[in-house]
Amino acid sequence: MMTKRIRATLEIIAAVMLGIGVAGPSHAGSCNVGVLGGVNVSTLSGQFGDFAQTQSTIGAAGGAFVDYSFSRILALRGEAYFSGKGGKWNGGEGTDDQGNPTGPFEDRVKLRYVDVPVLARVTLPTSETLEPYVVVGPLVGFALGGRFESEIPGLPSEDVTGLKSVDFGLVGGAGLQLVRGMSRFGIEAKYSRSLSDIYDIAGNLESLNSAFTIAVTASRTVK
Repeated sequence: MMTKRIRATLEIIAAVMLGIGVAGPSHAGSCNVGVLGGVNVSTLSGQFGDFAQTQSTIGAAGGAFVDYSFSRILALRGEAYFSGKGGKWNGGEGTDDQGNPTGPFEDRVKLRYVDVPVLARVTLPTSETLEPYVVVGPLVGFALGGRFESEIPGLPSEDVTGLKSVDFGLVGGAGLQLVRGMSRFGIEAKYSRSLSDIYDIAGNLESLNSAFTIAVTASRTVK
């Protein structure tokens, strides 16, 4: 099912490229290489998120991307960036030696990925210097590991176990670029979500990565 969804998304992207690619031949074949950096506002959704009422955490996001333009309107973007994800929730309350309530105590999980999305980027050219755009496409996240932490006294932090090595998802978003000659500077916001459980543990509640990424970008035309 997951593979079919990704395949369908790629087919839609290809169809859009074939349909729009003739709109601006002067930009066809140009290539921009750039970097991005920002933050993830992420949580764990799915069955576990509903059960634990998870809240958002902040993680780093940073890496590189390449845009290959088929026209002034349409481009294919490939990205590879570090992505800190995870979530936090109420881990319960306790009592002290006199029986007085303490807490609540917060539990959290910090996950580390290298995210590699392949996106169709559609630019809405409003002027020669400003380029608003939207992006959509599949994402493959390669897990680097994770850490569970708790504020409960006596409960040690530990490495996350059972995390799948690859997380398939979808991503979509929008941005705005300022064009200065061969250079571009911008800001963008994207939302990504897993297509299936990020853990390979029998009988667990389904957990899905869900993240808003806000980043600044800088790129330069190299072809």
